[in-house]
Amino acid sequence: MKRLGLDYPVLAKINPRLVYCAISASARPGPTPSAAYDQIIQGLSGVMAINGDERLNPLRAGFRCATPSAASRRLCHARRAFPSRAHRRGPVH
Repeated sequence: MKRLGLDYPVLAKINPRLVYCAISASARPGPTPSAAYDQIIQGLSGVMAINGDERLNPLRAGFRCATPSAASRRLCHARRAFPSRAHRRGPVH
């Protein structure tokens, strides 16, 4: 978003009461970020360990579960920011 000129500092000048929420597909920021694809997140979180059987363990879930889960959790956090935005200035993490 920063590259597009739509990061928090720019948009907060237009609307100081802005609730800004960003999700990154990179596991870590920096010049060489590591990818965080759904299957990698399933493996790191242990979801793959509870799927499959003795022959096929670990096995990824048959659907993308990490990506929608991250989006819904972020939405819940953003909604929690609305009541406090009238009393705060600047970003809240």
